[in-house]
Amino acid sequence: MDRSEERAARNEITFRDANSKIDEKRRELGIEDRTPYICECEDETCTRLISLTFDEYRNARATPRRFLVVPGHQHRDTVVAEHEKYAIVEKSGVGGRMAEEAEG
Repeated sequence: MDRSEERAARNEITFRDANSKIDEKRRELGIEDRTPYICECEDETCTRLISLTFDEYRNARATPRRFLVVPGHQHRDTVVAEHEKYAIVEKSGVGGRMAEEAEG
């Protein structure tokens, strides 16, 4: 099924928002260990988790256009960093603008 760029971006932003709440709770509880975050791909049924350190998560959040995904879930986005267990992708076009507005 081919999703519109706008719908894909909305799904990714929803997952990123959930991860922000996970990270807020991690900080509130003082957890320093790896923390499981949700894959931020465009597939609304994806339930894959990515275990990240605080620094890995913070680096992925360097810009609002960037999202964390498990390898193979990058779909239409540009991969800006690849790691063994996750990739960081960057949205452009309509999806990139939506991502920036959501962070604004």
